Amino acid sequence: MHKKTVNKFCSFFFAIVFACAAPNFAASIRDFNQLASESAAKTFYDLARQTAAGEQFNKTKTEQALIFLKAAAKLDNDPEYLSPLVDLLSRLGDTNQTVLVERLLAQYLKMPRDQVVINNTVLYLLNNAQSREQREKIVDDLYRKFRNKDKILDSTLLTMQGLLRQEVADPNSFVFFMNAVSADKYNSFAFTKLLELAPDRIDVLTMLEHLRLEFVRNPLDLQSALNLADYLRNLQLYTSASDAYRYCDRLYNYLYPAAPLPAEIYLPWAISDLNVPARLHNCIDLALKTRSSGQFDLVLDSIAAAAALQLGDQRQANLLLDQAQQKAKEFYKTDKNADSAKRLAWFYCFAAPDPNQAAQYAIAAYSIEPNSPMSAALLAYCLIDQKQNDKAKQLAQKFSNDQFAQISLSKIAIAAGSLNTVVENLNNAIAKDPAGLEGRYAKKLLAGLGQSYAAPINSQLLLMALQDIIKRPLVPEFAPPDKIISFELNTRGTKFSYDKDFAASLSITNISQEPLIISDGALFTGSLRVDAKLAGPVTEEIPNFVNLKFQPPKPIEPGQSFYISLNLFTGRLQQLLLAMPQANFTIEFTVYLDPVIVDGQVANKLADIKPVNRTITRPAENITSQQLQYLSSTITKNKDEPKIIAARLFAGLLAEQALLQTGDITYPAFSAENLVPFLQSGLLKNLSDTSWEVKTQTIAAINLLGLDSVFTPLVSDNLNDTHWPVRLAAVYLLMQQNPNFHKIIEQVSTLDPDALVRQLALTFRSN
Repeated sequence: MHKKTVNKFCSFFFAIVFACAAPNFAASIRDFNQLASESAAKTFYDLARQTAAGEQFNKTKTEQALIFLKAAAKLDNDPEYLSPLVDLLSRLGDTNQTVLVERLLAQYLKMPRDQVVINNTVLYLLNNAQSREQREKIVDDLYRKFRNKDKILDSTLLTMQGLLRQEVADPNSFVFFMNAVSADKYNSFAFTKLLELAPDRIDVLTMLEHLRLEFVRNPLDLQSALNLADYLRNLQLYTSASDAYRYCDRLYNYLYPAAPLPAEIYLPWAISDLNVPARLHNCIDLALKTRSSGQFDLVLDSIAAAAALQLGDQRQANLLLDQAQQKAKEFYKTDKNADSAKRLAWFYCFAAPDPNQAAQYAIAAYSIEPNSPMSAALLAYCLIDQKQNDKAKQLAQKFSNDQFAQISLSKIAIAAGSLNTVVENLNNAIAKDPAGLEGRYAKKLLAGLGQSYAAPINSQLLLMALQDIIKRPLVPEFAPPDKIISFELNTRGTKFSYDKDFAASLSITNISQEPLIISDGALFTGSLRVDAKLAGPVTEEIPNFVNLKFQPPKPIEPGQSFYISLNLFTGRLQQLLLAMPQANFTIEFTVYLDPVIVDGQVANKLADIKPVNRTITRPAENITSQQLQYLSSTITKNKDEPKIIAARLFAGLLAEQALLQTGDITYPAFSAENLVPFLQSGLLKNLSDTSWEVKTQTIAAINLLGLDSVFTPLVSDNLNDTHWPVRLAAVYLLMQQNPNFHKIIEQVSTLDPDALVRQLALTFRSN
């Protein structure tokens, strides 16, 4: 923006005059420290944002922004200042503002809050610590002060307490992690630490609930879905496990549409369905689907054959087994490795029993891998059929924890009539995998002894208890991101007059059937970026002019929304709009969720969800002589607000006149021969007003302009005002526009009664 040049002679003259008067002015000031004004606070807040704008760190600018933010907090105890305050303090490494930060935090915890702000605040307060002991004291004090104000904060502080106790090998550190999980069941880190330190404190129901929560946290995380599915299968909840593997199948197809389904999904899925009579057909379908994709899996075909037998389809079973063994032997001929041999040995032991062929391949596998538990156990199993029980027992005992080995030892004991430990061995073998062909065979051996396998946990009662806790289906249906989350940029209308904030907010709506968690590691991490495109006399793109990260204080329930306030009337966009009151503008905003760069272009990380757009207009102010006369008349009256409105418009019109005169912009605009002096006169009246708010806001409005010599005397006079906000605004304006005032500013930096005014002057003095 064009800025008028200051007349050097006038600048020098006023600098000398006020430098001479400075020693006396401080004594005459009676400062008012208990001032309050939301409007003035917002003005200083805007100054703070504008001063700190820009990606590159500038120490002086950041210090000045921090002073303005403190001024805003001093005038209005608004907890919304907490986040930018902590950000600025952290940038500067200033750890001496704990009293102010804790006061704002206490206020912040009373309102709808953002957990990112709270977490950043805790980290800032911890930066004061120079030792582990100090960190522990800070965390303990924070927990004592803010306990029960916010569950996630409680959980965070308890986790920190646990970590600090763990550093000194406190045997009870696990208690803090346990309490942290109790306060916030979504605290994955605390749960992992508890599992590491005291796994006996986590019962099956708690573990299952945690796995489901992790699954729901990020419905696109394949590993979380598999963890839940595998755990359900191990608990013998085969129907639920099958549902979970089906979810994994659909998720995998969504993530990797061109890739065949991997064995880690289809094998346990088929095994689960083998134990659900109503889903036996799915075992066969999986085998055929896998073959059609060009894959071959001997175990899957064997499971499918077992399913066909259970369905009474002997022909289908024989066909599957014949094709499977033929294919497996072809592979073995081309590559006689241990894995191929083990698979064939297993096949002839449990899928299509044939002792001779089983022994042939078991011997081949063992000769290649004599230290492999599976190779040894399979060979032991085959030696029993060849009546070589002593050799079989010797091999099996080397790997007595292996399922095959336990089955072999049980068969040897049955043959020898030593039944003392057989039932226990078979139960142990079955427990390792009750659902597979080996486990099913072990169950037959147990049944031959007149016994039946009893699962250690009543799975159905467990399932009922879990569903009573979650109140939803254990395994939800798979849904792509655009069926889980929607968002919309809202403004209070689409047409905004001059100097009006857009009052924007972003609504995040959960359109799924499950809670929506927004945090690191979740489907949506809470990062936002807003780009603006301005069309009018000036066409300009303003990328990434709003960038933030947020986290709701709790999951968003199905059908519910969370709203994030967005300050879009700021920075470069605000400057352009304010400097051209008589111009028509169209502004298009684009909001990105978890923005990423793809092929040089900004996009949402979740590609199914498209960036949201909203277009608004800022019509030209219809300026007339009558309107200006009316506004001028309000300046002479007693009410502050009309004076402030007039000051902002007059300042904008002056800035616009400068741009029009230099030819930087061209468009139809009201003009008159005496317009500039008229506008200047209105602002000068405000600078002499009796209201400190009017003077503060007017000085801030003049920041739109390059300082003109017309305003210099009165702005300088305001360095002697009895109200600190006026002096603060005057120091900033004078020094930003005219460094020749360094002598008077030097006096201000030492003599002004208000600490913020002195600090601001010092930032210029040090430059």
